[in-house]
Amino acid sequence: MRKKVILIATASFVSLILVAYGSDVLKDQSVVDLSKNFQKETPIEIKNGFEISEDDSSKIALNGKVLSNQIVTAQSEFTARFTTNKEVELFDTNDAEILQFSKNENEYRYIVKISNLGPGENLRTIKLRTKINSTYNIQKNKEEFPISNRIELSWEIYREKEDLGFSQGYIPRFEGSGYIFDGDDLAANVSKRNSLTSDYAPKDLVDLNLDKKLITNTPKMFLRAEAADALVEMLKQLKKETGKDLVIASGYRSFRNQESTYTGWVKQFGKIEADRISARPGYSEHQLGTAVDFFSSDTGFQFTNEFDKSVVGKWLKENSYKFGFIQSYPEGKENITGYKHEAWHYRFVGYDTAKKVRESGLTLVEFLSNI
Repeated sequence: MRKKVILIATASFVSLILVAYGSDVLKDQSVVDLSKNFQKETPIEIKNGFEISEDDSSKIALNGKVLSNQIVTAQSEFTARFTTNKEVELFDTNDAEILQFSKNENEYRYIVKISNLGPGENLRTIKLRTKINSTYNIQKNKEEFPISNRIELSWEIYREKEDLGFSQGYIPRFEGSGYIFDGDDLAANVSKRNSLTSDYAPKDLVDLNLDKKLITNTPKMFLRAEAADALVEMLKQLKKETGKDLVIASGYRSFRNQESTYTGWVKQFGKIEADRISARPGYSEHQLGTAVDFFSSDTGFQFTNEFDKSVVGKWLKENSYKFGFIQSYPEGKENITGYKHEAWHYRFVGYDTAKKVRESGLTLVEFLSNI
């Protein structure tokens, strides 16, 4: 796979800061002073918040591990995030669409969709330019817009071959749902109403088995560092009070892994039932890197709601909030959460937030919708 690092701005665990130079006349979109020339340089900065390894710009280091800078999907489209210090727009770009735009303090946040991905390797580029307001369009033709105010942003995507069971080549989104820009926010409200983008992956994952010495049912199980630390303390206290251990059955799950997980349930039970027991890619709390599923010897190391009635299950329901964890999909709340009860599924939201959720009596999705 060729590396075009100078162009890559968003990928799994990856970003660069790209800088183009142009005039500062467009800083204030409401007042345009055409008497200023276009030689004065001011940066147009594009980023998405991650860091590139300084020692080797073609590889990304995560906790000492070298990871690929390639986005992998089985779908014919993907979504990605970037921020700029100026408002921009697409131009001269096919198969791309800005889906969501917002301004946060001094930065502009964008979510873009790239469509019509072919099998195998794809290098897809979008062209951006500082947004031109109507006054500027009248006084200076678009075709003369200075090249220094333009920038190209590229992604390397590998589309793997997998039958997703949907004829259009992608798993459809829930109608009317929006996107979450900042998946690093512990209070990110991932639900059937809000999803993460294809490119989102936490940047502070740690190995629960190797790094934290916890019991996992498979090797290479990851969680964000803060959540992992809280999990260690919670399981230590559970062991002290009950004498029992828990096995971590699931942790961080990438967008690509969720594609396969969800597709498997669709093939087994059909789409309607799959949507009650599994999240579509992007809509899973596991992609946040803060959700865990537990196994217990009390329930035969199986995913069963009898877990709630076990010694460890009862302990978690009463005490998990003290360590920042909340059961996401409680019994009798499917009409609110969108999912059947999952006694084994807990999400770390931080100590203060977990305490407030507990005191509110609301489900997690209700509480996060109201803050």
